[in-house]
Amino acid sequence: MYEDEFIQDFARSIFVGMTPKRLPNERPKTFSVKVIKSPAPDSYMLPGGTLLLTTGLFSTLDSEEELKALVASEIGHFVLDHALQNVMKAETRARRSEFWGAVAAAAVEATEIYLIENHKNYVPGLTTLGATVVAVMVNEKIARRMGMVYTPKQQEKADRLAEDFLRYENIPQGALHSALSKIKDYYVVNRDYLALSRGGNFEDLDKRISRATPPEKELYSRNFSKFMSGVTTFNAIIQVNSEKFAEATRLANKNIEQNFATWEDYLVLAQATMGLYNDDESNMRTLELLEKTKQMCEVPVMSAVKQEALLMLRMNKQAQATAILRNYLELLDEAKQNCISSNEGDWIVGEINWTTKLLDRITLF
Repeated sequence: MYEDEFIQDFARSIFVGMTPKRLPNERPKTFSVKVIKSPAPDSYMLPGGTLLLTTGLFSTLDSEEELKALVASEIGHFVLDHALQNVMKAETRARRSEFWGAVAAAAVEATEIYLIENHKNYVPGLTTLGATVVAVMVNEKIARRMGMVYTPKQQEKADRLAEDFLRYENIPQGALHSALSKIKDYYVVNRDYLALSRGGNFEDLDKRISRATPPEKELYSRNFSKFMSGVTTFNAIIQVNSEKFAEATRLANKNIEQNFATWEDYLVLAQATMGLYNDDESNMRTLELLEKTKQMCEVPVMSAVKQEALLMLRMNKQAQATAILRNYLELLDEAKQNCISSNEGDWIVGEINWTTKLLDRITLF
């Protein structure tokens, strides 16, 4: 889960303001919402009453109204018992033990946890976005077994219910259309058509957009974007460490263009630029971004120092690279003295060994 109390509370405040206050006796009375670390925009309403939202959804949308529209559609599936209906249909096609055995098998098969080491953005003494990013998503097989892969008719009903709710709450019409369109744009840009629906039906999303009421004007809230800028930075770090440099660039630039950028956004942009290009103009641009990173942070940004050394070597400036690497060693030695955890200590030792070996290679005659 994404461990940011403000973002969790923001999502919870949206969710609890929209959930039904009364349900039949056999239905769960407790609703909850969780934010998952994943740069892909998506939302899932589990049959038990838990709503899952991804960090990518917050970075993709630009207004609270769009978020409410998507949440309303997910709640619509829950209120209309779509998951329960789908499970019951599946059980009629298979014996009960076989069905639930397949659920367990799908869960074991699909629970793949990807650990992304975030050492590039490590700064001793600062609470950063975390050394490890865990991206765990509800797999399509699990979603299908739990009845969460909806039929086109069910999706239409849930979307219609969502738009009715938006009208009742005097929320600008077009919020659902706008949100779905931005989600589609994300997947088109990232060439991930299969992820547009859990079963890979690209046409269904287009149909949902065509049925939804178009917005009269672009939906954008500066406050929403400001509150979500940290999430956008977080997703940018995931993308650059996954070597998805174009998407990392887009996310970092989104914060920069809106004047919400931190030093981490400029560092991500520098890393992504080096990942995408290697020419004189791009290298000079990277150098400027690294300088901006160091200017914006009150303490030495070790990852920026290391990145600058690599840039100098790429530009065949070995003398400058040597001086920067020696400065990097000094920073590592200082960090080692203030080390507070074994993980940090292991990382520092590894970096010291790497830097020492690289300096030996550079200074060979």
